[in-house]
Amino acid sequence: MKRRQKRIRPARTTQRPRPRQGPGPVPGRWRKRFVLGSGLIVLVAALCLAGPAWQQHRLQQARNCLENRQLAQARQWLDAALHRDPDSGEALLLLARLERREGRLSNARDYLQRAWKAGVSPARLERQQWLALAQAGQLDEAEPHLNELLSDPQGEAAEICEAFLNGYLRAYRFDDALRLLDAWQADFPADPQPRIYRGMVFEHLMMTGKAIEEYEAACRLDPARLEAHLRLADQLAALLRDEQALAHYQICLDADPRHPEARLGYASCLLKQGQVEQPEQIFRQVLADNPGNRRARAGLAQLTMSAGKYDEAVAVLQELVAEQPTDRAWRYQLATALQTSGRADEARPHFEFVTAANQAMARAQGLLEQLRTEPARVDLRFDVGSTLLQYGSASEGVAWLQSVLQLEPDHRAAHEALAAHYESQDQPELAARHRRQAGS
Repeated sequence: MKRRQKRIRPARTTQRPRPRQGPGPVPGRWRKRFVLGSGLIVLVAALCLAGPAWQQHRLQQARNCLENRQLAQARQWLDAALHRDPDSGEALLLLARLERREGRLSNARDYLQRAWKAGVSPARLERQQWLALAQAGQLDEAEPHLNELLSDPQGEAAEICEAFLNGYLRAYRFDDALRLLDAWQADFPADPQPRIYRGMVFEHLMMTGKAIEEYEAACRLDPARLEAHLRLADQLAALLRDEQALAHYQICLDADPRHPEARLGYASCLLKQGQVEQPEQIFRQVLADNPGNRRARAGLAQLTMSAGKYDEAVAVLQELVAEQPTDRAWRYQLATALQTSGRADEARPHFEFVTAANQAMARAQGLLEQLRTEPARVDLRFDVGSTLLQYGSASEGVAWLQSVLQLEPDHRAAHEALAAHYESQDQPELAARHRRQAGS
């Protein structure tokens, strides 16, 4: 009998059966591809929209910074905007405003030219040209447009006032400046800038007490406004109120430890209080950053005198006096150093200059008080300018004499005084021009 053979069954496997082939992808994979594709489409669309949106954001941030007087930040936003679009008319126009506010008027004109080529409307460009003329002191051309600008300020009322105020200060038209400040302050009572400008006017008029009041008011309105603190500190230091001055210099240094004017003012106050080590350190730090800084050099010369090194101090002070002969403080320090080192004959003319300068500047202060009530008196303006050229700030003296010529273009004595000044400064072209206009 034949033995029946066992049927061999196939072993069980865990492998899943292959799916049935069909005409399209399986549902799970199709969903993944659909989501991924949709995401890419959305991302591309977002990137396309983000270009113009981010450009508008940059421009708006630049406008905000200009309004808040954050000029360095405004430049960063505008540089980024121009990098994105070198032909952006709006960015070029804002850069023109920025350059004008920083006093670089030739750069402002270049940006206005580029903005015109980029298609900015002539009306908008014309407004900026008027403000540039005002800030440059060309008030005959700019002033007829002041009412038009203020009647439709287009969100730039403070900037308009500031441009004209700079022009009035350049022309030493202080009554016009004060009237405009009254209007600005009435419209923007919380803005500290009118107070700062009013303090600057009082500085020009040598009214230190009133300048201090205005700067204190500006600090109360905006405790973070460093310009107000610095100007206040300088005026307090001039009145020997050193402890108060130090407090305001310190506010500036807390915000910007390398602020050069605040560091020098702080060191000078400490020096007057008899301190030596810290002022010397500050003066040397400032000179490391700016080797030609005159205030730091004068401070070190004073420290050298205190150490009894008179010949060394004389050498530095003679250099400073040669660079700025009308500085009374340096002339007095030089005279003192010369006398102490036994050179009395050399000291005498410097002491005589200081005495004459103090008398002349006291007289000039009286003339300035007269000018407040009689601003059109060219004889008073000429006397003030001549006095400052000889005994005070040469740049202010020149400005006063130029204000004479704005009122009386053929004023011979003013032309002659300016010609002599420019000859002493080795500027022959300017000297020759004034000689011609003087008829000499």
